[in-house]
Amino acid sequence: MGDNLLFIVERRGGTLYVDGPYYRFPTEGQRGFTPLDALRLIARMFVARGQQTHEEAMMAAQANVPVAARRMPPHDLPHAQNPVPLGAIIEYHRAAGPLTGRLPASRWWKVIKFVSRFMPSTAQVDLVGEIGGGDITAAWRGYLGTTSIVLKMNRFIEEQSENRAVLDEWCRLSTRLPGDIKRATVLPIPAYHGLFVREEADMILMSDCGDPLEAYLDDEQGEELSVAYEQALNVLRDVGIEPEDVAPRNAVYDGHVVRIIDFV
Repeated sequence: MGDNLLFIVERRGGTLYVDGPYYRFPTEGQRGFTPLDALRLIARMFVARGQQTHEEAMMAAQANVPVAARRMPPHDLPHAQNPVPLGAIIEYHRAAGPLTGRLPASRWWKVIKFVSRFMPSTAQVDLVGEIGGGDITAAWRGYLGTTSIVLKMNRFIEEQSENRAVLDEWCRLSTRLPGDIKRATVLPIPAYHGLFVREEADMILMSDCGDPLEAYLDDEQGEELSVAYEQALNVLRDVGIEPEDVAPRNAVYDGHVVRIIDFV
């Protein structure tokens, strides 16, 4: 914004906050931006990064995940029954650890797992609404603290005894992804933080990688995204994964990266 004028931009969850203008050389009535303000901004960045890392550690290492429903207007539920009654909290127990993820792929993972033993054993996820799915399973967006995540679960809970589609998908993921978690993490797919179960339901906790790609293909960047989509498919093929049900509806875009979902 020039040598004198500046704005502070911060993203919290899915909201972008803009503060300003500030002036390095303010005149009367203008808000100044001093070196002390710069130090405070840097400190806030480290605090926010620390909060994000803490939430990532909870997703990857916590033993249990209580899931709560909130802000679910009827139009968010066109096909499925609500997996969690509004205002209720239902606890799922971890059945399998992460398959991919920044922290599990890091050299500090053993330390993080050890430290997690002294953290609270549960991490609550607040559901916001359904974002996609098919006839059998559905994907729900939610928040763990300030981190947006996606839960994949059966569309109709009462069918759980006969339908273990989510569990079956996790088993396919665990056998088809590279055994080296570092190699798996760099693939253009979500971070799979874990499989959680309860008697009548299975649930996969994964990173939120944006909205369905097909919603962007008619935009001016559609051709570029189509190329990125094909490149992402080829990356999976290069490691021996032949994606199933290849279609743009099974890809997501977060404004930066195209990732493939439902590929096994």
